[in-house]
Amino acid sequence: MWITTFDAFERAGVSIKLANSYKMALINRTGKKTDKVDAEKIAQVLRMGSIPECYVPSAHTRGIRNMVRQHVRLVQARARVVNQVHNLLDAHGRAVHATNMYSQKALSCLDSLSLGDAQDDFVLRQCARRIRHYTGEITEIDRQLEAEAAQNEDAKLLASMTGIGIYTAILLAAEISEISRFGTPKQMISWAGLCPTVRQSGKEMRLGRIKKMDTDSLVNWAMCEAANVAVKHDARMRAAYEAARRRHAGKHMLGIVVVAHKMVTIMWHMLKNRTPYESRNEDLYRRKLARLEKRRRSKA
Repeated sequence: MWITTFDAFERAGVSIKLANSYKMALINRTGKKTDKVDAEKIAQVLRMGSIPECYVPSAHTRGIRNMVRQHVRLVQARARVVNQVHNLLDAHGRAVHATNMYSQKALSCLDSLSLGDAQDDFVLRQCARRIRHYTGEITEIDRQLEAEAAQNEDAKLLASMTGIGIYTAILLAAEISEISRFGTPKQMISWAGLCPTVRQSGKEMRLGRIKKMDTDSLVNWAMCEAANVAVKHDARMRAAYEAARRRHAGKHMLGIVVVAHKMVTIMWHMLKNRTPYESRNEDLYRRKLARLEKRRRSKA
C-alpha cells in the first residue's frame, strides 16, 4: 500500500520519507501499539533527524525488480514440477536420459512414455504441459530482462565479472540501483548479508552467524550462486576459496561466503570507478556484450 501513497506525494512535490518498520519497532518499545502512538513516535524521531529510512528506487527500477522476482518464482515453480516428474519416474523405475527435464528431448520422451498406470500417465502428461508453459514464460521474461540489461551500464559492468551472467547482472543492478547509497564496501557487504553478526561488550567482541536481518536475501542468494561458478573458472577466486576452506576445517559453504564477500567488495569498486573486472575472460565478456547489443537492436 505504501507505493501508491509514496508516488502520490512525490507527484505533488511533497518531500516524503519511508520509515523502516522493523527498526521503528525497535525504537518504539512503549508497550502500546496504536496508530496514534506510532504516528507520535515517528514524528518525534523525524524531528530529531534520526528516522530509520528505507531506500526507494525509481518506478522504472521497481518494475525491473518485479520482473527479476517473477523470474525467480517461475524457475522455482518449474523446479517443483520437474521434481514431481522425477518422483513419478522413480516410483515406476523409469528414467529419461536428457541433460535437463525441460529440454525438448526430455519433453518428447515424457509425451511418449507409458508408466503402465492410467492415473500416473495422466499426471505425467499434465506435468509435461506445465513444464512447457513455465519454460515459455521464462524464455519470454529472459528476453525482457536482456533488453533491460542492454540499456543498463551497471549491468554491463557487472557482467564482466566471472560467475555473473546477464540475468544475475541485471538482478544486481536493479537491487543496488545507485552505488552512491553505499559509502564503503563494508556497507554493501552488510546489505548483502555476507558478514557475521557482531556482539561486543567492553573489550570483548564475538563474531556470530552470518547476518540475516535487514539484508537483501535475493542478492545474498545470487552472490552465493555466482561464487560457486567463480571458484571453478577464476584462479583468483579459487585461491581465496581454498584459503578460506583451510581456515574453516574444509567447510564448503564458508568458503563460498568468503568468495562472495570478496566479489561484492570488487563490485563496489567497479561501480564506483566505472571499470570492468580486471581478471575478466575478455572473449566471454565480448560475447555477453554482443548478445546484449543484438537484443537491444531487436527491441528497437
